[in-house]
Amino acid sequence: MLDMFNQPVLSGYFSQAAATKGGGGFENWALMTYLLYVRGINGDFYYRREYPMGNRRVDLAINAGGLIDPSKNSPLILTEWKVNNNYNNLFYNFSLDIEKFDELSPLFKNYPCPFVFGIGPHNDGNPPFYFGRYGIPNTNLAFYYSTWATWKHYKSLYDQTWYWYKYGETVEDLTSER
Repeated sequence: MLDMFNQPVLSGYFSQAAATKGGGGFENWALMTYLLYVRGINGDFYYRREYPMGNRRVDLAINAGGLIDPSKNSPLILTEWKVNNNYNNLFYNFSLDIEKFDELSPLFKNYPCPFVFGIGPHNDGNPPFYFGRYGIPNTNLAFYYSTWATWKHYKSLYDQTWYWYKYGETVEDLTSER
């Protein structure tokens, strides 16, 4: 997924989008750019925008309508997306999405894989909520993403997710993935 940001044209587009005030439209644009990129590499796959869960919706669900089988590395991937040109606002909005997944956790079946993704200003130091960070080349931006540790240490949802199904309690050995 991170290879997408090494494409010079896309990197420039993300830079322009994140520098613009606003949010929803650019989040949708980033999400659609991601979908087109993945489709170009992997071909068709199952996904659903505004995936319904209870009385809420998740920005994007991958494998929705397809084979959902954690044992075959094809869990339901639930994602929320944010684009913001203010680092603090970006992480405030991430916290709302993390809370949303916490609220939805009673509806989790078959060990889904939740992710919160976002694009915003690059900031040195460890991001909050155990997020990972990937600097977008030739910009002052970064792509931020939740990790297994987000769900284990910040919100105790880990044992309901694909991460637990896949790695069990040995996940502590995966610290290099942050």
